[in-house]
Amino acid sequence: MFFYFIFPSNVVESQSKSLLERAFFYKDIINFGGPFLKTPISSNKIIKQPFNAACSNLNRIILPFYIEENGSGVLTFELYEKTKEQKLVFSTSISVEDFPPSKKIVTQGVDVVLHYIWIPEQPNSRNRKYLWELRGDKFDKRTNLGLYMNNRSHSQIQPVIIDGDVQDTTYVAFYSYCQYRFEWNRIMKDTWNRFKREKMFLLFCLVLVVGIFFGIKLTKTEKA
Repeated sequence: MFFYFIFPSNVVESQSKSLLERAFFYKDIINFGGPFLKTPISSNKIIKQPFNAACSNLNRIILPFYIEENGSGVLTFELYEKTKEQKLVFSTSISVEDFPPSKKIVTQGVDVVLHYIWIPEQPNSRNRKYLWELRGDKFDKRTNLGLYMNNRSHSQIQPVIIDGDVQDTTYVAFYSYCQYRFEWNRIMKDTWNRFKREKMFLLFCLVLVVGIFFGIKLTKTEKA
């Protein structure tokens, strides 16, 4: 579990309004690392990235953009659950004009815009297969941007698909996260069950602590 704050480049309706929920989460996929490949995005280009979620409550994907020249344009992001019918989970539009200036990540040596996609929380996402799709819709001639990719294999990620062609050993350098849920009833139940399982050990610790306490008190009395 992580306690972590990053200022996102976008805020959408699916983002949690609770500070607690925004602060506590599990990292699922962290594939941002070099050497990097630059894959440009242009009008009508379609990039698809299949992946497997390893935790429940999937709710966030972060896309790593590079921007060489900013202009105007619209990207469409769609998340699908990979079933027989490929179920659409979430869809949103990304305005290129809303991107903030790139920031240097010193440890990686690249300038990047990390764009947050907040999606409706998926309670049963653990061990399920997903695919997100990014499509360039309308771009002016000045716009020059793309996604960072790499050749780093990851057990949860399959090769990226660009315009219908599978790119062997190439993957988008993206992140995904799952919401951490404080289920107090379950926490209390697990704690009580552990107490019952380890009652002899806890009794021994209690006797030991009481013995130390009285030993210290007796020593002080004798010195007095």
